[in-house]
Amino acid sequence: MVCSKCGIDAGTSKFCPNCGTPIEAVATNYKEPENDKPVCESADQTVTHYRQSVPNGKTSKVKIGCLIALIPIAFLFGLLIRLGTESNSTIPEKNATGAAQDRASARDMVLYDSDNILVEFRGLEKHFDDSYIINIYVENNQDEDFYFILSDVRANGCVVDLSNWDCVLIPSHSKYLAYPNNDYILDNDDLQPYGIDKIDSMDFKINFYKSWMKDKFIEEEIHLEL
Repeated sequence: MVCSKCGIDAGTSKFCPNCGTPIEAVATNYKEPENDKPVCESADQTVTHYRQSVPNGKTSKVKIGCLIALIPIAFLFGLLIRLGTESNSTIPEKNATGAAQDRASARDMVLYDSDNILVEFRGLEKHFDDSYIINIYVENNQDEDFYFILSDVRANGCVVDLSNWDCVLIPSHSKYLAYPNNDYILDNDDLQPYGIDKIDSMDFKINFYKSWMKDKFIEEEIHLEL
């Protein structure tokens, strides 16, 4: 081998015999890559090809995911529609035996709601072919009993008499309904002299007494458009 400093042939010695410079071996078996293109270029092409194939797959997965997400939303929407339809169904006011229900119907009208007393008008109920019952509901939430009665009844502005209109005892923390008790009956015989075929309005007073027809503590005038 030749010394890189003084150019003398050092043979197989590791140091130059002339100047003492270390002799370094020069590699002679180096070969150029057979592929003219850099190795990294083919790798880039592979990566680029892979990246180009990804978007179509992602798009399909996104579409499928959106469809799956819409399924529970559609189910909930249908359930809400069904519940709304059921809530609008008619609730019967009486059972098969004719006993009045405590639950108020859509046509009930609150006549008085104060001092732990609730009074509602629950319609004109057919009594017989020739009579009706003014169906009054009274709820006594007081700690004391009281008496209740309707008075000064008018149908379409005409004064009429009632059957079974006596003063009714309403015990403390109890409920009363006129229909099952056959109270406040309005006969067609009282309407015919006035030529009344259909009752369009009613007027009356609701009265509350602490004892039978004595010590009145509430009196309210009521007008109803039927």
